[in-house]
Amino acid sequence: MPGKDDLESQLTGLFDDLETAPEEEKPPVSLDEAVADLLRPTETEETAEPPAMETPPPIATPPEQPPEGESPPVGEQALDLEGQLEEQRAQVVKRMLFAVSAIGGATVFSLILNAIRDPHLAISYTPYFIAYVILVTLTVKRDISVEMRAFGLIGLAYLVGVIALWTEGPLSAGGLYLLGGAVLTASLVGMQAAGIAVAASTLFYTAFLLADHFGLLHPSVPYDPTVLWYVLAQSATFLLVAVGVMFPQSRLYRALFTVLREAEERHKALARSQALHERRADELSRANAMLQRRTLQLQTAAEVSGVATFSVVDADELMRQVVSLIHTRFSLHYVGLFQSLAGEEDAPVRWAELRAEAGPPGWVSRAVGYRVRVDASSAVGRCILNAKAYIAGGRRLVMVSPDDAEQTLSPPPGARSEIALPLRSRGRVLGALTLQSAQPDAFLTEDIPVLQTMADQIGVAIDNARLFAEAQARVQEMEEIQRQYGRERWAELVPARVPPLYERRREDVPPLGDEAPPEALEVIRRGEPLVRPGNGEEAALVTPISLRDEIIGALGLEDATGRRLWSEDEIALVEAVADQMALAIENARLLDETRRRAERERLTADITSLVRASTDVDSILRTAIRELGRALRASDGVIQLKVSE
Repeated sequence: MPGKDDLESQLTGLFDDLETAPEEEKPPVSLDEAVADLLRPTETEETAEPPAMETPPPIATPPEQPPEGESPPVGEQALDLEGQLEEQRAQVVKRMLFAVSAIGGATVFSLILNAIRDPHLAISYTPYFIAYVILVTLTVKRDISVEMRAFGLIGLAYLVGVIALWTEGPLSAGGLYLLGGAVLTASLVGMQAAGIAVAASTLFYTAFLLADHFGLLHPSVPYDPTVLWYVLAQSATFLLVAVGVMFPQSRLYRALFTVLREAEERHKALARSQALHERRADELSRANAMLQRRTLQLQTAAEVSGVATFSVVDADELMRQVVSLIHTRFSLHYVGLFQSLAGEEDAPVRWAELRAEAGPPGWVSRAVGYRVRVDASSAVGRCILNAKAYIAGGRRLVMVSPDDAEQTLSPPPGARSEIALPLRSRGRVLGALTLQSAQPDAFLTEDIPVLQTMADQIGVAIDNARLFAEAQARVQEMEEIQRQYGRERWAELVPARVPPLYERRREDVPPLGDEAPPEALEVIRRGEPLVRPGNGEEAALVTPISLRDEIIGALGLEDATGRRLWSEDEIALVEAVADQMALAIENARLLDETRRRAERERLTADITSLVRASTDVDSILRTAIRELGRALRASDGVIQLKVSE
């Protein structure tokens, strides 16, 4: 019969099986389902079977310590099984003491009756009476520990067995008591102690048999089958030993089966919990991979946005940098950027031109400038046609040369999945961005929002670069018109109002004459200052006079001593004076032009008022021609009216 050690070995094996519980087979779960399930409310773990993988349960929070009075978690219950067995063993000891006390009382009563019938047997029965008193004390004394009661019960069995062998001989019930003591040791203490008890019982019984064989044993109360009380005493003794053997075994077996059944149920619950946790760990791993993927996409989108918004204003350079950045960050096989070719007004776009691309290391780009047709034959064409992102299974993209329709070219082979994203800005589709990967199913539907946001930023940046280039062209055009206007006004002002050459010289220096010095002509032609130190010849410092990037003259100084070295402060002073001269000349020109315009407006107003004062046609014509001739100092004037035919 299994004892405490057997139970411990079975429970140890059960816990080992629990730790090595096999993982359940799990079908694959899509990432969107896993993330969605992680957001669902948590479920209880008291269900009979774990839920199917199609609807994975959410991640459970770690269990908290239960309040006092509630059952602990499953793992703590499993670890307390040995304590439950100890409790059952204590109950067995208590109940067995009551049962043995009751049956022993009947036996002692029969011994008392036998002693009354034969008084000389009272002394022989005295040890039995003492053993019964000890048994009753162990039963009713509450402050005695369970261990002491168990060892006391086993000791009483051996004591009664030895007394029976000594007083009644080897054929008495003493052997049953010795055997019962060994069995009680196995049930209440353990198998190691039971082995020692069996050896001791065997030695005791063998010793008494040998003593009886050699005539050394003289029983004082031999068994007499003719006496009814002897028969009843033997029956009560057998019943006592049988109860002492079977009762603890039945109780311990029942407790063992109960504990094993609970352990098995908890083992199943823990196995389900372990499978559930492993499955949730897989879901967390997939969710973590998705978060890393999203983080990479958002970081790349932010970098692309920074390049597109703040770094580059040239459209071609912007496209090259964006394509290279996306290819590097996402570790893609091929990236291409196509721009729609504008057709006739209100006509649908028929072609998209490749403006930038990036491929695997060692691959040489040759397709920039090639075109794809905007139709459903390619992911790029379908994307531009429908203004929506399109995920393809890595179909081959064929581009046509703009010069020769028969000449075609393809991106580097090896792409197994592709996504095309429209480049949108201000409600228009400017082109498409194709991303190709060497991995199958590399692009998911969940990737479209982030990637489309990045594509829209690229589209807006390309549109802004185009608008910036147009604005720069307009500014340059306006500046050229302004410069042309300034040259025309300056050309009108110089010959009419001022001499072209001014000079100030000392009395011993000859004048320049009508010809400008060659240094001034060179500065006007080149538009750069000229600084010549005096190394044995005349020192010269000439700087251009510029107005709105237009050279209108030159300001120069000469030193005839031949020893002059121009300092930085002197050069800066001459340049500052030249700038201020240009502004002053322009202001004077504008003031003169404003005065002439005001004079013209005044004369116009005066002549108009005099003409309006006349009431007939002749007076109007005479007044008009007279006032115009006076204002313009003309010697003659004519007004010709058209005669109707």
